[in-house]
Amino acid sequence: FDLSAGTIKITGTPTLPSYTLISSSTGITGTPVLHSPIAGYVLKKVGNTLVLENPYAAWAAANGATGGPTGDPDGDGIENLLEFAFGTDPAVSSSGPLAYSGGVLTTPGQPILEEEAGVYYAVFCRRSDYLAAGLNYSVEFSNALSAWTATGATPTTLATDGVIDVVRVPFLSLVPSDSGPQKPTFFRVEVTQ
Repeated sequence: FDLSAGTIKITGTPTLPSYTLISSSTGITGTPVLHSPIAGYVLKKVGNTLVLENPYAAWAAANGATGGPTGDPDGDGIENLLEFAFGTDPAVSSSGPLAYSGGVLTTPGQPILEEEAGVYYAVFCRRSDYLAAGLNYSVEFSNALSAWTATGATPTTLATDGVIDVVRVPFLSLVPSDSGPQKPTFFRVEVTQ
């Protein structure tokens, strides 16, 4: 089936994590495109199959992430959406920090602080398919935990395991405070879908 020569019309509202739209023994060429986006769903070629998938729902079903995006089945204080976004396991307490070596993510986990040549960086895990999954990552800085300032810096990729990337952004030099601009001492990564 050549995607450039055909059109598949999807009617109704999808409710399952994924749908097989086409399977071909000879392969599928072309690039799948949703001309009318369906909230939370993406088209994917998987071998000789074209699949309509909700990346979060498919991940939740495969990993026992019960309770929806705000659920916490392993009781580690990390909601399912964050487990999905940072690449951790919703069925196993995973509140430890991320680890990487030589350009390879060895352990997905919570964001960390790194310093290099006197510059501090917020380092965190981000799904390689974050755009298709509809995830937005926002790195914010504060000096007192009462007000947060988002950075506009584009994250730099440090490592990957093929599914999750390790990325970093430099700390802002100053953030607003009640006593005037101050150096930030805290950061957080906000994830929304």
